[in-house]
Amino acid sequence: MVDIRMATSVADFTQGEWDRVVDDQNFYQSHDWLRGLEYLGGSRGVIAGRVGGELVGALPIWAGEHYTPGLFHLPSMFGDVPGEWEARFLWLGSHRGVSNGLVVSPDHLGVLGELLDYARSTAARAGLAGVVMPYVPIGKAVVLAAQHPAAHVLLHSAEAEMVVPPGGVAGHLAALCRRDCGKQRAELRQFHSAGNSVTWSPMTGAVVAEAADLITQNRARYGSGQGREWMSRSFAAQERSGVLGQATAGLCRREGRTVAIIVCYRFRSSLYARYFGFDYVRAKPRHEYFVLVYSMALDFAARQGFHRYHLATSALDVKARRGADLIPQAAVVLPVTDRWPTPEAVRTHNHRFAVRFHLRFGHRLGCLDWRRWHIDIPDAGT
Repeated sequence: MVDIRMATSVADFTQGEWDRVVDDQNFYQSHDWLRGLEYLGGSRGVIAGRVGGELVGALPIWAGEHYTPGLFHLPSMFGDVPGEWEARFLWLGSHRGVSNGLVVSPDHLGVLGELLDYARSTAARAGLAGVVMPYVPIGKAVVLAAQHPAAHVLLHSAEAEMVVPPGGVAGHLAALCRRDCGKQRAELRQFHSAGNSVTWSPMTGAVVAEAADLITQNRARYGSGQGREWMSRSFAAQERSGVLGQATAGLCRREGRTVAIIVCYRFRSSLYARYFGFDYVRAKPRHEYFVLVYSMALDFAARQGFHRYHLATSALDVKARRGADLIPQAAVVLPVTDRWPTPEAVRTHNHRFAVRFHLRFGHRLGCLDWRRWHIDIPDAGT
């Protein structure tokens, strides 16, 4: 017998019991990461299932961003699928997360169906159009949707990641085509000729202060209105939750000062690139972004024994050119009624999305495993 209840916070669970049911490639739904988000923006709720008092599965929830174009704008994602995409939904996964795996015991996958049903009923009582969990790796999305007869799987994005070669960047460059290898070697030469050097450090108070400044400069350069104070509060929340202890900073120094930084997080056998910053006020770029993110971090990952290096969902063209694998991501959608979307509309959308990626990246044969993109995705009603 499964006991399904709504908890007010991930703090209602111990780190041990929560992370025991978090899969290995799911850092952004780990206990301390979610707790850090709550310290920053408040508690949002968790639908949890227990068997005999033991946690066997959970779905974090949040309110979503319904009317702002961007990463969480459903009409932009699924405008070719007839449905109530302009309405409000109950969102599942980490707050504004773009990588959502599953929080479930492998021995109790069936609890996912009961969790989804509880979420759907919660959405119906609130007058919402349904439930959506975006940015789920396709294999996990299929597993999740298979547990509920009304769930649909809709492709909408991809996550870039790299297998960490034993030789680090040297092994990585050897596997690239001649043109891409030559380009990256030229960047490394220019990077070092500028007098840059890189060291790796825990997120001490001094490193956090430098990181907040440089990351804010980089975010402002690309349109973010969140200032340094917001970045400082983010790190303070992470320190409070404990997840900052899993962070490592790659500090690029030139002429005695830090000009660039990358902040990565360790989770089991994987390394996650999260933030990059640069001092645009006092320094001129010399390929610091590309070298830190795609060379130095890969070297660090190899030295530390990590198996995979996660690079998120942005700038996929750049990441594909640098040897990353593109893993399809899907949204699992459950409307509160069974009237939409139709299985045919879902199949057409998924085929069209996969073909679009094929046309965009087909010339880079190594970055896409087409078995992941053209699988027969089961859909509600079929």
